Amino acid sequence: MAKRRVKKTAVKKKTWVSIQAPESLGKQVLGESYVEDKNNVVGKTVRANCMTLLNDPKKKRYSMSFMVDSLENDVAKTKPFAYQISPASLKIMIRKRRDRIDHMFSASTKDGHNVIVKPLILTRGNTTNDVCTAIRKAAEESLKKSIAGLGLEELFTQVMQLKLQRELKKELAKLYPISTSEIRVLKVKEYAQA
Repeated sequence: MAKRRVKKTAVKKKTWVSIQAPESLGKQVLGESYVEDKNNVVGKTVRANCMTLLNDPKKKRYSMSFMVDSLENDVAKTKPFAYQISPASLKIMIRKRRDRIDHMFSASTKDGHNVIVKPLILTRGNTTNDVCTAIRKAAEESLKKSIAGLGLEELFTQVMQLKLQRELKKELAKLYPISTSEIRVLKVKEYAQA
């Protein structure tokens, strides 16, 4: 009788790597990843709800995405690369007899990162196309000026705390009464495909 050959498979040992938020968010743990090689964590993305990041239930409609950029011991350090509003909450905000003004443009931050910004502005009543165009142009100018004076992490922190949106609403209210001004999407252009 022939002897049976037993194949031995090499078992690769995996380890848990903790994923940590940036310092501006208090270095909270965003999650963990189970990987063979710890260096495989670099480049992975994690999405977290702003309600859990800031301990504020009013911010449950917003979410942030982080990308792992470095590894220290068993802790992966991240940086923010995207911010967005959930589509369900957008549907709730939009009402009849009001104009919805959407726009998309790119701007650069103080530290040289290019970001894609998609603001959403809702007026208190129906307006003419000329007024909508004036609001769209004023929003782009105002946001580009504000973003140019901020670093990337500082920009994401201000957007998460809704400071940038409040300033925008105050400036646009001089043109026409505004009910809502939000930043629907904010992405870093280099990582937009992630």
